[in-house]
Amino acid sequence: RDDHGPKFQFKMNSINTSTVIDPFRPSAGYNITIYHTFHDEVEHYRKHWWQCCRCKRIVKRAMNRAPSVKDCWRISKHGICSDRNCLWHTHERACGGQFDKIKEPD
Repeated sequence: RDDHGPKFQFKMNSINTSTVIDPFRPSAGYNITIYHTFHDEVEHYRKHWWQCCRCKRIVKRAMNRAPSVKDCWRISKHGICSDRNCLWHTHERACGGQFDKIKEPD
């Protein structure tokens, strides 16, 4: 992985194999790796839930903002979306329903 060069990997291995007393060390030890995703961490912050009134699709977000055209990253100056996987425009074409907030942080 390009963004985890030799310096990072050296430090990673040093931490993973360290025998220095560490009150924060997990019981199974550290397992720092160059391969990771942050799916669980991102999911933890998705506390604002929006549901389509028609198709019942649920969109979970970290920010308190309903799904909208602002979510489209590839909209041209002519208002045309060039992204086949665009959540907003795909939903607009298939359903067109409004999103209502159904859950928020405690």
